[in-house]
Amino acid sequence: MRGRKISLKASEKLILDFKIKLRNDGLSHHSFFSEVVKLYVNSDPAFEQSLDIILDKTSKLSTAKLKSSREQRTKAHDNLSEIIMSEEDKQSIYSLLEQELGEL
Repeated sequence: MRGRKISLKASEKLILDFKIKLRNDGLSHHSFFSEVVKLYVNSDPAFEQSLDIILDKTSKLSTAKLKSSREQRTKAHDNLSEIIMSEEDKQSIYSLLEQELGEL
């Protein structure tokens, strides 16, 4: 699959520091940005705290819209956790099935 390029504008020092950190962590520009974009697009909970910091520093949204955006993300996360079955729930179902059907 052929992708599109994304460019970024930053100071020379920031770019050099970024390249050094990438090298020390064994990452390429491509792999780093691809994973960050995936985390953002997929609303990964692991990325939420970083996203809040980024939004506070750079968002062009009004305070009310930022608050609404955070509330929507929180509500979506809560809804998702209600839908997803926990490991404990899965084990309970397996136990019930084993009782009914015998060893699986």
